[in-house]
Amino acid sequence: MLDDRIGCPGCADGGIEWIEVNWSKESKRVTFEYEALINGIEELIKYLR
Repeated sequence: MLDDRIGCPGCADGGIEWIEVNWSKESKRVTFEYEALINGIEELIKYLR
């Protein structure tokens, strides 16, 4: 399971990206630094960009 926040998104005006997945009864949002690749979801990030 990924943390809700990875790294320091938005620190030093670096920008923020996020991916949010919604299911019927819950959702998960992961926020991370702009242009970062996150282990485990690298291909998803590349595809969405």
